[in-house]
Amino acid sequence: MASFNQPIGRSVKTLIAERWPAARRRGRIPGTTGPGDAAMPVAPPAYASATGAVTITTAGVIATVRFARPDRRVNPLSPALLHDLADAARHLARRPDISVAILTGSDTAFCGGFDLKDDGVAALAEASDEALAELVARAGGEAVEAWTSTPPVTIAAVEGYALGGGLVMALSCDFRVARSGAL
Repeated sequence: MASFNQPIGRSVKTLIAERWPAARRRGRIPGTTGPGDAAMPVAPPAYASATGAVTITTAGVIATVRFARPDRRVNPLSPALLHDLADAARHLARRPDISVAILTGSDTAFCGGFDLKDDGVAALAEASDEALAELVARAGGEAVEAWTSTPPVTIAAVEGYALGGGLVMALSCDFRVARSGAL
């Protein structure tokens, strides 16, 4: 079993190799060793959302989905980002060559929850609490549904904060791996 004290990348690779031998047979798992294994280059982003906040890179059968809002310190969710995350999960669902999807946030935080300072959200929050709750439920529900129903095995690689909606996104994955010190 993978240890949480190891770097995230190696823990995930070890977990995949131990738990899903079929994934190993379908394609090389980067970072694992075996007879005839050769280094596998990581391709440039295979997918980028319209906002640029979500990118997907692939290495063999593993896709890494990174969502990052560099303009915000704790990488908060916005309605547009949640929509982009749902689109990314649907994109992965159409890729039979992908066996594992790793969901990760920015370098400093997985996700600090919903962004109440986002322009559209702030205006809606001033108008009505019910309207804000409806927006969060609709946008968040779409993303969670897409991630829970995508065929590849999903792993949330948590670094830093995972609060509120960020925690919900991590829980929508099949497995969660966290660095020591993650909140």
